[in-house]
Amino acid sequence: MSGGGRGRSGSCRAVLRPGVAILAAVALGACGGSGSSGTDEPGTGAAAGAGGASSAAAGPTDPVVVSEAWISEADTAWNVDTPALWSDGERGIVLVTGKQSHDLRLFDGASGASLGALGSEGDTAGSFRRPNGVVVVGDFALVVERDNRRVQVLHMPEGRSLGSFGADVLEYPYGVAAIGGPERLELWVTDDYEYEEDVVPDDLTHRLHRFTLELTTDDAPRVLEHAAFGAASGDGALRVVESIQADAAAGVLLVADESRRSYLEYGVDGTYRGRTLGTGRIEGDPEGIVLVECPGGGGAWILTDQQDDVSLFRLFDRAGGEYLGTFRGEVTANTDGTTFAHGPVPGFPEGVLYAVHDDQALSAFDFAVVREAMGLPAGCGTRAPNEG
Repeated sequence: MSGGGRGRSGSCRAVLRPGVAILAAVALGACGGSGSSGTDEPGTGAAAGAGGASSAAAGPTDPVVVSEAWISEADTAWNVDTPALWSDGERGIVLVTGKQSHDLRLFDGASGASLGALGSEGDTAGSFRRPNGVVVVGDFALVVERDNRRVQVLHMPEGRSLGSFGADVLEYPYGVAAIGGPERLELWVTDDYEYEEDVVPDDLTHRLHRFTLELTTDDAPRVLEHAAFGAASGDGALRVVESIQADAAAGVLLVADESRRSYLEYGVDGTYRGRTLGTGRIEGDPEGIVLVECPGGGGAWILTDQQDDVSLFRLFDRAGGEYLGTFRGEVTANTDGTTFAHGPVPGFPEGVLYAVHDDQALSAFDFAVVREAMGLPAGCGTRAPNEG
């Protein structure tokens, strides 16, 4: 998971309305959208051509265009930010944080159909104030509320609140990533305290918080340990933070720094590891982060380059950090948060990438189509039933 942005305004966007998502590509064309994003891209891996990818729009210097599997109902009043998928194997529910509606918008994970909402504005259990990041671990959804300065835990699928934590140490929390399971969970939360536009605080040493938790269905979340991290200065200093994602097997955290348009690699010990991704390639805000695992321990980071007219999804090698290429949707733009679900999941046997569209809707990309379009090996995005 990853948390999304503070909001951007665009000069021309495709606006989706309930029931007419199929017309969105026409609207994008009227805005001047085409296969080219106007960027000077290096090679983008395999040429698009089959399974929903548009070869006509892809060239040696352009992102590959991959059609969305679906785009949900839209509403500008929600100001949605970050998605996360809960699934029991038979059905899937995507929870999307509504920053302006102060709730969680719910969508069917296979079809995109609206399933209503959870919660309302407030500071009591089951209510929210500007929820931003969300991650699902088993049957638990953990929601970061920026303006309540806490993390609230819900039991899924009914959405029952089990309590919250973090209000004693968090100041302006945004993004969230998880490692482990409910019996012992390490939860990482970014904190953009002392936020002021174009101003970086003097003390950067607690931009990352790690909570070690125990979660049960009958009791409030139990915090076993808390620690805060962040390089005080130098290349590893986190200036403007929001999105974060974890690679548990590698012991790596990837943290977006919006002021530098880069993603910084931290270890799970809270120290900077000396590498950044996206520097010189991210043209908008660095936003959603997902990790796609491939056979043999390989994989790819998919990093969101948030731009007003189109979202660019840039791939980097999991281990070496090499740039692998870029894809975009037909319509999806101005993306804050993303999440990836390894297949099989309902509706998507080889996995699915969910991405917020323009603060108002949710897009789904069938990863089987993305994988083919980007020339990734067979098996990427799919896990055996006994794998985590």
